[in-house]
Amino acid sequence: MTSSLRFPFSLRLLGVAWWLLFAASAQAEALPHYLTQALARLTSDAPHGWAYTVATKREDEHSVERYDPSRPKGGEWTLVERNGRAPDADEIQRYLRYKASNAPATARASFQKGDIDIGSLALLREENGLAVFRGRFREDAGEPLLAHVVLDLTVDPTRASVVEAVLRLAAPFSPALGVRMHELTLTMTFQEAADGSVVLPRTAHSRFRGRLFFLVPIEEEMRITYSDFVRVTPRR
Repeated sequence: MTSSLRFPFSLRLLGVAWWLLFAASAQAEALPHYLTQALARLTSDAPHGWAYTVATKREDEHSVERYDPSRPKGGEWTLVERNGRAPDADEIQRYLRYKASNAPATARASFQKGDIDIGSLALLREENGLAVFRGRFREDAGEPLLAHVVLDLTVDPTRASVVEAVLRLAAPFSPALGVRMHELTLTMTFQEAADGSVVLPRTAHSRFRGRLFFLVPIEEEMRITYSDFVRVTPRR
C-alpha cells in the first residue's frame, strides 16, 4: 500500500518539475532575439583591451584620468587633470598610491550582466524606435544592494544594442547599521565602437540620498564621462 501511494505522488512531482522547466524555457524563448543579442554584448565596464579617458565630477571636485592597459604594470592609470589644472607632484604621488592599493584594473562596474535575472525581464514600453525592458537582479548576485533595485534597459532593436541602463532603489533600504538609503538612481549610457564590434560605456550619473544614524542627511551626486577609446594590446 505504501509503495502504491508513493508511485503516483512521484509522478505528480515529476509532472510539476517538467511543467516548471517548460514554463521557464518558454519564458526564455519569449524574449526577443534582439534583446538576447544586446545582453550578450552588454558590459557595464570598459571591455578588455581598450584605453580610454574618464572624467569624474563629484560636487566641487573634478578629475580626468587616462587608463591604458598597454603601459607597464602599475602605470596603467594616469592622473591628467584635477579641478581644471594639471596635478602637482604631491597629488600625483597620492593618486598613484591610491591606485596601487585600492583601484581595480579598470573603472569599477556597478553590476555585471550575469547579475541580471533574465527571466524577470519584460517589455515595459516601445517609443521612438527603442524598446524598454524592466527586470530585477538575481537573488544570489554578488552585490547585496542589487536585490533592492529595479533595472530598466533601453534597447535599440535595429542594432541589437543596449543604449541605456537605469537602476533605481525599489524601496528604502538599510545597507548597514545606522544608515538608511531613501533614494538611489544610477543611469548609464552606452555607445558602439566606431567599427560596431563592441559596446562601450559612455556616461554614468548616480544620485544618492539617505541618512546617517537616522539623523544626519546624506546626499551625493556623481557624473562620469568616458571618451577617447583606443584599442590597444594589453601587457597582461
